[in-house]
Amino acid sequence: MEEKEILKAFGSVYDYLNDKTIYDLRTLAREFGVNAPSAARKHDLILRIIIAAAALAEPEKVSRRGARVKAGAAPAESVTEVRKLIEECRSHRPYDNYIPESERIEFNDVIKSEPVYGYGDQLYRGYVQRMADGSWRVYPENRKNIIKIPVLTEEERARYLLREGDHVVGYVVEAAGKPPVFTQPQLVNGRLFSDPRHNFEEFAAAFPMQKYSFAESKNFLVRAAEVLSPLGKGQRALLVAPSGTGKTAFLREAAQCLAKQAKVILVLLGQRPEESVEFESLLPDALVLSAPFDSTNSERVQFARLALERAKRIAEEGDDAVILLDSMHAYVRAAEKVCSDEESGMLECKKFFASARRLDGSGTLTVLATVDPCDAEEFVDAGNCIIRFSDEYVRLGIPALDMLKSETRRSDLLLDKQETDLAKKLRSIAAEKGMAEAYALAETIFKE
Repeated sequence: MEEKEILKAFGSVYDYLNDKTIYDLRTLAREFGVNAPSAARKHDLILRIIIAAAALAEPEKVSRRGARVKAGAAPAESVTEVRKLIEECRSHRPYDNYIPESERIEFNDVIKSEPVYGYGDQLYRGYVQRMADGSWRVYPENRKNIIKIPVLTEEERARYLLREGDHVVGYVVEAAGKPPVFTQPQLVNGRLFSDPRHNFEEFAAAFPMQKYSFAESKNFLVRAAEVLSPLGKGQRALLVAPSGTGKTAFLREAAQCLAKQAKVILVLLGQRPEESVEFESLLPDALVLSAPFDSTNSERVQFARLALERAKRIAEEGDDAVILLDSMHAYVRAAEKVCSDEESGMLECKKFFASARRLDGSGTLTVLATVDPCDAEEFVDAGNCIIRFSDEYVRLGIPALDMLKSETRRSDLLLDKQETDLAKKLRSIAAEKGMAEAYALAETIFKE
């Protein structure tokens, strides 16, 4: 963006900053992540503050010369006033005329390219995570390129009001003999850290009113499940299935459809490592948290908690989040061990599942969890979408989906008349002529 365009678009911000002393500007510049503010002239420094505060460019990379940029101690009212003036400028003037689309910067949960993030004050992207001992770290956006996960000090977390699940962009510094440390976040959930944030618990829960579509799936079993037990935005859904009935394949197919409609977080607990790699390749834009069969119980519980908190941050910002958990059985067993007793462990898992909802006035959080029949009854009452698989049908050589026992509460809010009639027809044929006849009809309909 040209200098004259910045002055024209953000003139009032420039005037406000120009009234400050150069020393105040340097402190304020550090607060917004401007590199080496002491070396800049006043006019140039003001422009760089506006660019950083308005997110007109990527956060500045720290110079390799001299000491690292340190966070300043700018008065909170000054930071707030700058943000307020920028928002006023944006709302009162047609900025689309001044800021070309090619120059706008979008910060996504998962970046499209995959640069290697070394340390030494280079930009780093990740998710705030609380550990079992109460300490904090920033789990990397791209785990493959990071050997040591940086810690987040309690002082830094409190200073920037960071919560578990926040997506942050900042710096990582290393000191000899010490672990890498994440510091000075420039962006929190795609916004400047000084922007106001919402709280998941502030929103009332509402009935799901819109369903996820599986129309692009080539698997007629998934298409049939869409009308028999539709998955709404904000649903608490259980895939009740014994092992060997194809639940992972069903989840894989559903995940690919969901990833095109929402921000997907996949939690794989106790699974084979190759399954994690497969899901990562199928869902390049999803957050995949994997604690394989050789992981500790503590690691499994921490990943499940991180997934839930990340999904809350997405939903409270007005977007749609979907957690796919495979499996609830592994989560329950791990939570029971970590919590030292079965009752507390089960309560931990129930709270996880019960968090799914449509937020009245904001986004949605959907949970689709696979669960063994032995654990299902503990969650069925809280679930409002139940997809049941039967090993009996597998032995008979027909698909495992049980059309008679799979259902969604208040499905009338999600299905149109044609879909409702089709669901009734399939269930009627399954009850009167058998499941094989119903599947023959479903395969004909959904493969047309």
